[in-house]
Amino acid sequence: MRQIFNCILLLLFATLPTEVKSQATPMEIRFDPAMAGGLPASDIFDQVTYIPLETTKESAFGTISQLYCTDKYFIIFDQTTSAILIFLNNGRFLRKILKDPYSGPKIYFDRPRERIMVPKGSNLLAYSLEGELLSNLPTPHIGVPYFLTKNTTVYYDYRVSNEHLPDTVNHELYIVQDGIRRAEFLPYNMKNNVVRNFDWLSVNHQPFYDTSADSIAFYCKPYDYGVFQITPSGVKKVYQLVLPMSLTFPDSLLTSGHYKQGTLRSFFEGNIEKVNGLSFTYTLKNSFFFKLNDYNSSIHDSYIYNLETGNVVSTGSISGDQLTSFLPITDFTSGTEFMNRNFLTVDTACIYCSIPPAALFKAYESRDNKKQEYAPLLVTLFNKGSRTDNPVIVRLRPKHLY
Repeated sequence: MRQIFNCILLLLFATLPTEVKSQATPMEIRFDPAMAGGLPASDIFDQVTYIPLETTKESAFGTISQLYCTDKYFIIFDQTTSAILIFLNNGRFLRKILKDPYSGPKIYFDRPRERIMVPKGSNLLAYSLEGELLSNLPTPHIGVPYFLTKNTTVYYDYRVSNEHLPDTVNHELYIVQDGIRRAEFLPYNMKNNVVRNFDWLSVNHQPFYDTSADSIAFYCKPYDYGVFQITPSGVKKVYQLVLPMSLTFPDSLLTSGHYKQGTLRSFFEGNIEKVNGLSFTYTLKNSFFFKLNDYNSSIHDSYIYNLETGNVVSTGSISGDQLTSFLPITDFTSGTEFMNRNFLTVDTACIYCSIPPAALFKAYESRDNKKQEYAPLLVTLFNKGSRTDNPVIVRLRPKHLY
């Protein structure tokens, strides 16, 4: 049966090297986390690059809450210091923009125009990558934006309250083109929907995920095991995970009348092994990256599923080898950075995460790792840096097959 399933996957995706192709129905992926093993890094990736971020008095920060990549720059938001930091893609620090800490914990990136969009009260500030304030205008639409093209933006808007909102239909996603709301998707009732905002078991990400293709984003709906693809022409589900019954919540959980409003969290608190949804979903070549969400965000790992072969790898079980100079690619076994932030973004060829320098120093000082050959940036880190320096960006290029 597994051989037949893998053949089907191969036929469906053999012609899709860099992006998800639209289909009439979502691709069904039958997945059991118990079957996920570990592999050496070189079996999965053909390139791993460590990029220490320059640490100065002005550039010092704690955690990469958000990362955006361009051809030249890393754009980083650190929620702790409420600072936006811009580095060259070799790690050299350029400039910093301070954000109002009382205007929400996120920033947005208008990639088509290469502008950093910063909420401030009811306004949205636009900065150039040179740090110049370009505009300060009222927020044009309700919700979290993702900029697909220069004239097309998708917004995420979910609000449920039986005390303050009307008994009417709203939509989780809607597309605005040339300033006009053109299309709406995923309807819900603002007053009576079973899933209230309080029920959402949050993870540290925005609603949308970058993809390796321009004008395409991914969206994951809470209490759903699917991945939605968003383009300027619409929204459709492209992947549907099918999990073992022991990990799946009952359909009745989302049926009005079976559970009282506001009590969904308590179900997962009492069933910590149950998966409530997906997050951190990316695709590169034949690799599908995703995390299974649970109540504690720690029961289940992140995984890399090969869309052609059906092989699956547990991210936390990837071991360093000669490709990584026997350094780890995440702090999964020794810290919380990857557990909280996971993979941060993708570009056309690579996926990115970050690792605290302390985790690299620990590996460097163990065994005979001081005798390994390291890239120049790592030599500088180990000889002149410290465990408390800025995070190190890890850029990983997946193989076509593994």
